[in-house]
Amino acid sequence: MKQRIFALLAFFLSGCSTKNRTSIKIDYPPGGYKYPISVTKEDSGFYFLPMKNVFSKRDSLVASYYDSIFFTFYNEPNISIAPLKKSVFRLSYYGGTPSHYKPILITLKEDSIIIKEGISGFYYPEFDTNRLSIKEREDFGFLENWYPLDDPKYDKARREYFLSFIHKRPELSSPHYYKRLWQKATFFSEKIVYNTRYKKISVKTYIKLVTALNSSVFWSCPIDCSCNESVMGGSEGFTLEANTPDKYHMVSGSSCFGGPGSLVDACQKLVAEAGLENKIELVWTKRDSSTLRKTVEPRPMEIYQGDR
Repeated sequence: MKQRIFALLAFFLSGCSTKNRTSIKIDYPPGGYKYPISVTKEDSGFYFLPMKNVFSKRDSLVASYYDSIFFTFYNEPNISIAPLKKSVFRLSYYGGTPSHYKPILITLKEDSIIIKEGISGFYYPEFDTNRLSIKEREDFGFLENWYPLDDPKYDKARREYFLSFIHKRPELSSPHYYKRLWQKATFFSEKIVYNTRYKKISVKTYIKLVTALNSSVFWSCPIDCSCNESVMGGSEGFTLEANTPDKYHMVSGSSCFGGPGSLVDACQKLVAEAGLENKIELVWTKRDSSTLRKTVEPRPMEIYQGDR
């Protein structure tokens, strides 16, 4: 009888331990970024915050605005601000031609995978400068062409010329002012619709997927991990983020002919576990030189100036 009681007690304690266990202990390779010590209101919407100073001034501003819109539309939290209770990896895939993006987000947790698939709608903001005052419209056009005004690529004469502008209009050097103009001119022609599903996974599966990511160049790669070759006819791009107890990291990449152990191969394993191998093909297996190009062209910014 006593043995049965002890056995039941041990089983109960074991169940409690499993339910309330701490994060799985994994040693991550060197690399990544420390979390910020403090976060301002303006920075809270920057979804890759620890890497803010790695971007150029313009790229930093673009990332803080466009990525915030994207993740907000898909009700995704900012995982770059502080460590979560348990490690999380998030793969954001942007497939198809620019006008028909159907993003897919795959979040890997220790016990599950969360999949969000875009069904309809276009998250990319469009701009109508008629929403701005005449003065704001002039500033918007000026900043679109020249921000940041202290860009090192400008020659000395141009920088001195811009300094005279900043002396009279200091707001022209402020990313917050430029961002407010973007926000005021922005409109969205379509509503975002997506679905969400969940898949339970074992600890063994989680460790296998994380080990594949750790064994790739993910942690040692700078921001851009794109392949030297990409595929014509659309941008098969993605970002991969990691929120661990001690550090955060993010890289961007594109589909290519990656071999075993490559970043795209590790990401494709996560795609397969999510049951999306028929929708996401990050590792191309058939080489066709007629479909290759060296870079993926970004989608041009749309600015509307006529009446709507």
